[in-house]
Amino acid sequence: AHTTQNGLRLAAAVGQAVAPSFAAAGRLHLLGHSHGSKVATVAAAELARLGTPADQLTILDSPESKLTQKFEAANFNWFF
Repeated sequence: AHTTQNGLRLAAAVGQAVAPSFAAAGRLHLLGHSHGSKVATVAAAELARLGTPADQLTILDSPESKLTQKFEAANFNWFF
């Protein structure tokens, strides 16, 4: 629940905590597992929009199958 909202919160927190030179050096790596994959994906998209792109985004076991879509549990990371 609230994965998109939490992704935006994560982006805001990372933006406040990370020095621009750290991100510019290509050291920002976001990782998410399962529904956390969507949180990390939303955060990466928001950080890129704000000018602090992540160098790498790793997602593990993101629920995107037809079964998860049937029960409305898919992340739909492609949207972001």
